[in-house]
Amino acid sequence: MGNYNSHYENYYSMLSEKKNINKNAGYYNNTKTKEKPKSSFIVRRVIQELTGCLCLFVVLTSCKYINTPKTQQFYRYSKELVNKNYDFKNIYNSITSKSIETWRNDAENYIDKVKSKLTGTQGIKEKTMGNFANPVEGKIVKKYGESKEGIPHKMEKGIVMEVKVPSEVKSSFQGTVKSVGEDKEVGQYVLISHEDGLETKYSALEEIAVSENQKITKGEVIGKITSDIQDSKGYVFFQLLYMGEEKNPEEYIQFKTE
Repeated sequence: MGNYNSHYENYYSMLSEKKNINKNAGYYNNTKTKEKPKSSFIVRRVIQELTGCLCLFVVLTSCKYINTPKTQQFYRYSKELVNKNYDFKNIYNSITSKSIETWRNDAENYIDKVKSKLTGTQGIKEKTMGNFANPVEGKIVKKYGESKEGIPHKMEKGIVMEVKVPSEVKSSFQGTVKSVGEDKEVGQYVLISHEDGLETKYSALEEIAVSENQKITKGEVIGKITSDIQDSKGYVFFQLLYMGEEKNPEEYIQFKTE
């Protein structure tokens, strides 16, 4: 596969060749519009808020008197949230001290926990942490979001794992091969779609053993890292996506350390 540094640098040199987004595309509509009275906006907003409260009241009241395990669980949990004492000053300080990305991730985690508690099912991280396997036997040499000289931060959304060669690359979980391709900088890759909006991507492969739309089982070999040089090392670039967005694989999968 070649030297790690050269391969690693080749991958990230792709970033500098990315086309810049044309911020000046389109045009601005300078047509003046007639402003609506501020009072009408306030009235509409009050009506919207009251409607929302009424809908919530109807849902909670229905759950209280509809005697099923899930409705009772939803009612108890909602009552617990309402009765809980919140320190709004600490909440405000916590929100303002975090980056937008961190705040968004925390919000997603909270929503996932609430959904899990209300439905009685496992959350996304609970499912992956207990079921998704390591794609290769090796160690992580570049972590998600790790800063390196000359590498744009926004493109550092994945991990690099060092492996002995030859090595097999295996699917972390069952799913369907969404796409197979080759990039001039990162080499060959396989993208697998799993359930619940999860996807895993395996790049820098030297051999691919699967095809598009193929059903894959957990631990099935999808590619290989090979080399003609004895005792050399290879590298796999691994990414995990949830609802189309890159996530830190180490927050979803328990990686083994050597």
